[in-house]
Amino acid sequence: MKEVDPLTFLKTVYMNMDLPLSVRMRAAMAVLPFTHPKLAVTAVVSEHDFATVLDRRLKRIEEMKTNAIEATPLVDGEANSEERCWWLEWALVPATDAFDAPPAG
Repeated sequence: MKEVDPLTFLKTVYMNMDLPLSVRMRAAMAVLPFTHPKLAVTAVVSEHDFATVLDRRLKRIEEMKTNAIEATPLVDGEANSEERCWWLEWALVPATDAFDAPPAG
């Protein structure tokens, strides 16, 4: 007699239409974890939660707005009366944490 591994045996049982449905169902339930992976939820945990990073960024933007309004840019050696473009300065500020840094590679 040929030896059959347990997985093949259970597949044969649940596919055998001559056996009662209850026997086939039990065989199908027993083989299920080995034929179909379980879906799982994974979470990425960092030292800074989203709210903390958001608060830091909002504070930095407000500081830059204040600094940009107080500063008077020079255009051709003369003071410009228009408000400085704070978002351009913000875009030129180097990254200070992992969320601001460009992806490595």
